[in-house]
Amino acid sequence: MNESRIEQLLETLPSRAPYVMRIPRDLSLRGFPAETDLYAYALNDPAFGCGYIRSFLDLKLTLPTIVYESQLVRPYCYSRYKNDDEDVRRAFELHKDRQSVRSILLDCMLVRAEYDYPSIGKKLHLTEASIDIYGTLFWDVRGRLNDRFYINTLVYPESRQVELVPGYAQKESPRNLALRITVDSGLNAAEEFLGLCTEGTGGGRAEQAEAFAAKALSTGNFLAKMGLLHQKLPGLDTARAVRRSMRSDGKQRLPSGSNTAPTISLSQAIGLTLDRITRQRDRVGASPPNTVTAASVENTQRTVTVGRIDESQSNTVKS
Repeated sequence: MNESRIEQLLETLPSRAPYVMRIPRDLSLRGFPAETDLYAYALNDPAFGCGYIRSFLDLKLTLPTIVYESQLVRPYCYSRYKNDDEDVRRAFELHKDRQSVRSILLDCMLVRAEYDYPSIGKKLHLTEASIDIYGTLFWDVRGRLNDRFYINTLVYPESRQVELVPGYAQKESPRNLALRITVDSGLNAAEEFLGLCTEGTGGGRAEQAEAFAAKALSTGNFLAKMGLLHQKLPGLDTARAVRRSMRSDGKQRLPSGSNTAPTISLSQAIGLTLDRITRQRDRVGASPPNTVTAASVENTQRTVTVGRIDESQSNTVKS
């Protein structure tokens, strides 16, 4: 459901509805209108559909006439009148076992726009109706995939700072990890994490090594942009180790009899500068700057080039 439809349904909720009563009143306690808390909570609640019909069930009230969505009417009738509805029953079963591989993968696929209901149903052996009902009641994201703020609130409610907490990979729930992997790296990576495929899909060893190096450097660069170069973080250590490995493996040798020094790329120069900053920090214990300036890169390139020329000339004299 989109935001306008949720607002319409909110207006039909009784004031004594359980969904309304359990919403925190942080804003109203500070002088804001009481409805502010209700709208702020409901518009960011992926399980609003379930809370909505549950309120009418608990109060033993019929649904308002403006409710026409079968994804709401069918679960209401199934719960109140005990009618036989296999699609609704399956949706409830999926919600009850939220940490099962099927439920986790369903949540992951629903946040990716490239997967429609037929493709999801085929992969997970579910009917399209059960997927639609489940999403409307418990994981309402399909109608708001273009709202990056809403999706990000669900996947990273506390920002990516949570990834810096020691033991994050062991303490975080598999569902949250899989969702973040899906958003960041795609569904294939999430399937590998969940154990649905045990072999990497990145090609041969060389391709996988390149992919690992790129990811490690990307993570290190992300931490640097956050101003965390002065922190002792495993992500930075891994990025620096990859840079040192790339530098040692990628040395260019001078052609025999040539005094021309090879040039290095800008990315290599930046890597050398970051390593130099790190060494200085370790020696004096000072916090390094958060950015790498063009001047520092230019100085690094000049230093590396001059050093290699001197080394070449020395080898020539010795021969």
